Amino acid sequence: MPKPSRKDIAAIVALLPAMEAADYEFGHYDPMRQDEMGYWIWPAFRTPELTKQWIQALWDHHMVDCEFDAGSWGMEAKRYGEHPEAVALADFTTIRQLLTYHIRADRFVEGHLLGAWCNGHLLAVMRRLAELHEGGACPPARPVRK
Repeated sequence: MPKPSRKDIAAIVALLPAMEAADYEFGHYDPMRQDEMGYWIWPAFRTPELTKQWIQALWDHHMVDCEFDAGSWGMEAKRYGEHPEAVALADFTTIRQLLTYHIRADRFVEGHLLGAWCNGHLLAVMRRLAELHEGGACPPARPVRK
């Protein structure tokens, strides 16, 4: 599994300003309702385009580490979620593990990402990723082969 380069991180961090905008909505659930025939339609999660781009960018730019056992890391991820100061001190590997955990958890628990966004955790993780990138603490660019 390739590791993200500085260029990969830059592509992900580039989405942060739009995600920080006051009018940005990570997503929402349409409420349960009845259609015109009287059939019940279950609530459905609606994902805005920017959120879809962000999730796809995490996959495309190697931030989701498929070799990492995210399922066994739940208690550690919870600790970071409960202590924002820990996120502010996290290194690149931990930030990558947190993003992997949240992306994988949402596959099994619908709404997990929305919850992590609404409580401010994902935004804190993204801001820390941006700090690490700007400070040069993210992995260096892949070497150019001749």
